[in-house]
Amino acid sequence: MLSKSDLFVLFDALLETHALEYEFQPIADIGRASVLGYEALMRGPLGSALRSPDDLLSVAKSAGRMADLEREACLGAISAFGRVGVPGKLFLNLSGSMIEHFARDNGRQMLDCAQQAGLSPGRLVLELTEHERVEDVEGLQVAMKTLAALGVTLALDDFGDGRSSLRLWVQLKPQIVKLDKYFVRGLQGDSRKIEVIRSVLRLAEVLATPLVAEGIEDAAELAVLRNLGCHYAQGYCIGRPTAAPTAVLPDAVVNVLTSGKILVLPRRAPAAHRATRGGLVVAPQH
Repeated sequence: MLSKSDLFVLFDALLETHALEYEFQPIADIGRASVLGYEALMRGPLGSALRSPDDLLSVAKSAGRMADLEREACLGAISAFGRVGVPGKLFLNLSGSMIEHFARDNGRQMLDCAQQAGLSPGRLVLELTEHERVEDVEGLQVAMKTLAALGVTLALDDFGDGRSSLRLWVQLKPQIVKLDKYFVRGLQGDSRKIEVIRSVLRLAEVLATPLVAEGIEDAAELAVLRNLGCHYAQGYCIGRPTAAPTAVLPDAVVNVLTSGKILVLPRRAPAAHRATRGGLVVAPQH
């Protein structure tokens, strides 16, 4: 067990030597049954005491170096994705303050890194995390306007997990919104979640913002989302994070997305007319 000071030394060395590693999780385009892009996930070196992303974040926070870790992880992920050589977009998790940081030099640091990796600005998607910590919304709006003018896309991560998500959706006008995994888990057996997702999809249509459903773990969840008209999907059912992602979806996923024989649960009937069968809400018989 390393001491805190030893962990700080190890953390410093990881950043100085650019030793972070990266895995990429696919995001499916439901309508096209193809890969939209990949979310980048950082790791420490295999066998390191800081292999886990949670451990890296914990040490960075204790050392007051969260910004250094964010910047290194973002630029490192861009470079690593370029080496992988798959098509599609690259989703990068960033705080509002780091998005503002990259906008201060008109995106040059980020875009120079992307150019060296062979990526156009249009392939970069910045996922805004930590909604509750966004204090300077106007500053973030300016930053995103600067980056958007260069072709970079903004996504709002974990919608539904935090009080300010809806406000930020309206204020920041993101090009993509990612729905928190809570609303997807067990979706096929929960009419309340079905109705929530229907409502969010209607909101997405009004605000002209495609929706990514996160946390999909089985084919039944994916099937319902497809028939509800959700735009994109992410989760272990689509593909696990890997350092060497493929450019196509697994056959089993494509089969679900292209099948015409998948049941979508009906809207909730009035309480007096609802019945359940095997835990699923079913329409009353007439």
